[in-house]
Amino acid sequence: MKEKLQGRLFYLLTGIPVILIPVLYLLLSMLTTQEDPWGLLKESLGFLMPFLLLLLIHDRLLMKFLFLRHKTRQYLWAVLLLFTAFVTFSYWYNRPFRLERPKPLHHQPWRETPPDRFRPSTPEWFLDPKKPRPSLPNPVVLDSMIALLLIGSDLALGLLIQSTTEKRRLEVLEHERLQQELEDLKAQINPHFLMNVLNNIHGMVEIAPQKAQAMIMELSALMRYVLYEGACQYIDVFKEMCFISNYIALMSKRYSSRRVQIDLQLPETIPPGRTVPPLLFLVLIENAFKHGISYRNRSTLQFKVTLSEERIALTSINSRGNRPEVPAKEGGIGLVNLRKRLRLLFDDNYRFDIEETEMYYKSTLEIPMRKI
Repeated sequence: MKEKLQGRLFYLLTGIPVILIPVLYLLLSMLTTQEDPWGLLKESLGFLMPFLLLLLIHDRLLMKFLFLRHKTRQYLWAVLLLFTAFVTFSYWYNRPFRLERPKPLHHQPWRETPPDRFRPSTPEWFLDPKKPRPSLPNPVVLDSMIALLLIGSDLALGLLIQSTTEKRRLEVLEHERLQQELEDLKAQINPHFLMNVLNNIHGMVEIAPQKAQAMIMELSALMRYVLYEGACQYIDVFKEMCFISNYIALMSKRYSSRRVQIDLQLPETIPPGRTVPPLLFLVLIENAFKHGISYRNRSTLQFKVTLSEERIALTSINSRGNRPEVPAKEGGIGLVNLRKRLRLLFDDNYRFDIEETEMYYKSTLEIPMRKI
């Protein structure tokens, strides 16, 4: 509804100059003939009505029911028929637009005779019949040119409005497609997350059954967050930090602190009213546990979250395990998923760096926060 009102307003403001052309045509007639102004007013209305009727028929009938419905051939024939009818009417009507010799000024009762010093000079061709008189173009030709201008302007405006509406419709469809793709990518997090945690719990079932039972309960709480909070478009930063802390604590229970050193640094204070898309940092933490734990050598995992006024960043550093890793740029499903989500959510307004050496693997993800 709003788009239609804007389109009609734009159409009106742009069409006014076109309508003014015949008005100027009439003003020229009033200046070059000495007739009663009321008679000229009536003639003006009779002059404008065919143009207005032409514009209404073209805009409300031909454009709406033929051109905008892609019936181009029928539209062209209809415009040709409408234009022919208009020219025929203009020729039949034959408006008196010829310059005629006016009556003397003092014979005009509706106009006071000005003093001689203010009286405009009379052109010579008014006084001498032998002098050549200026000729105006044929009224039919002028009417035809104005009619073509009205039809062309209405067609151009209609095409502009249609193009704008189509562009907005495509933008809405593209937005909906991206949202659906984003939802599909988020849906992939659940099985990936669950698989990693269950593999971790599976290793504890035979070693420490009671600890495995406690881990299952903690997993239930994390899954509740993933299913419900993860479905939101944005989540409070404090809740996301709690989820990260609980997930790292759950994963840490499988490993001995003598062989695996896990360090998590969270900001002391979190600005209120800051939100981020949920579960974006989960992939980096999962990869650190998956590829950074060695069963032969001492392993180190470090996670640090930093906040600024507008942005949040997670830096993950893990020692290189003794298992072969997938190259960082290729990545598994987690990194591929993460990169797609980042592009859909932030376009280019994010930073995702990966640094890899023989001793450690470091990844940094920085994204903007949104204020609520």
